[in-house]
Amino acid sequence: ITHNAPGGQLSKGQTLKFACTNNKHFLHGNATIQCLANGQWSDSVPTCGSPTYSVIANVLSVPLDCGSPPPLTDGDMAGTFKFSYKHKEKVEYSCQNYYIMEGDRYRVCNNGQWTGNMKCLKPCTIDEELMKQHNIAFRYSYEKKLYSPHGDEIEFMCIAGRHVGTVGMRPRCNNGVMQLPTCQ
Repeated sequence: ITHNAPGGQLSKGQTLKFACTNNKHFLHGNATIQCLANGQWSDSVPTCGSPTYSVIANVLSVPLDCGSPPPLTDGDMAGTFKFSYKHKEKVEYSCQNYYIMEGDRYRVCNNGQWTGNMKCLKPCTIDEELMKQHNIAFRYSYEKKLYSPHGDEIEFMCIAGRHVGTVGMRPRCNNGVMQLPTCQ
């Protein structure tokens, strides 16, 4: 923030005008304050900050609207899509089938910025070819392919030989990755 008072000393009745040095910031408060006869200022010193409000005619402050909500990887917006959203409006998201949402389900328009964090955690896909490479099969299913959501476990059994290595026979899916046990 800069002001127009070189030397820093003002007499009663003189005014001080402020401006933000960063052109991306907005002035919050009165841009001009006056030195009063009692040695006090007519108003508090303004501050500069991010654009939280747009000022219309220096009198009415209104919150900023948001544009289109950001996309969600592996997810979609629920409901009707709009190109512009008003302050405090929210948009609900959902993840694709077998994906698990982590975080909040909503993003909210907050003075021109979208707030809210979420992501869609990937499922694990285990198929017959992958299991043959490790000499294993599903313990409780005769399926040739299974999709396991994030956090789920699948139990395997050896189709020949014995279990070797450090990966257990009941691994857990972690955001699309599942370490498989091996039998020899």
